[in-house]
Amino acid sequence: MNDTPYAQMRLNRAQQRYLGLYGQPVRHGLAAEDPLARVECARSLLPFFHARLETGGSDQFGALFGYREGTSLKIEHALPAGYGPRPLFDMDASYLLGASDAFQQCHPDIDWTGIWLMRPDSCLPHQREIEDMLEEAKATRLLAEELCLMWVGWRDAQLVCLPYVLSEPGGVAVPLGCNIGYAAE
Repeated sequence: MNDTPYAQMRLNRAQQRYLGLYGQPVRHGLAAEDPLARVECARSLLPFFHARLETGGSDQFGALFGYREGTSLKIEHALPAGYGPRPLFDMDASYLLGASDAFQQCHPDIDWTGIWLMRPDSCLPHQREIEDMLEEAKATRLLAEELCLMWVGWRDAQLVCLPYVLSEPGGVAVPLGCNIGYAAE
C-alpha cells in the first residue's frame, strides 16, 4: 500500500538541499560512468548575462537551471540568488525552491544545475581566484555531484563562460568546454 503521494515523492536538488526531505532523488536516466564533458547555454541567456555584466560593481551570482543530455549539461535558465543583495554563495532558499518547482512544471527534466558567478569588474578571474572559489563552493556543497560552478565575464570583448564540475563525488574540480548560444533543438 505504498501508493500515497509521499511514497512516490521525487525530489529536485533544491528540495534535497534546503528542505531535507526524504524521497527518491530525481535522476534523469544517466549512467554514473558518463561524466559531464560540456556545458551548452541557451541563446536566451545572453541578454541576462549581458545586463548583469554591464551593472558590475559587486560580486554577483545566482542559480542555473537545465538538464543533462548525454555528456552535455544544457543550461536553459539563469536567475539571481534571490531578491536584494546577498553574501556570496548565500542562496535564498525560498526563491530557489519556488523557481525549481516552477521550471519543473514547464519541463519535468529541468532542475537546478549549478551556480553562475561574476566579478565586480565583469572580467574573468585569474586561476588562483578560481581555485579559491572552487574550494569554497565545494566546502558549501554548491559544487557537488551534477552541480556546476560557472564564471561569466568579458574576455577580449566577448562574453565567456567558464564552467567547472567535480571529476567524481568529492573529487577535484575540472573545467568543461562551454558553448553559449547553441541552437536548441
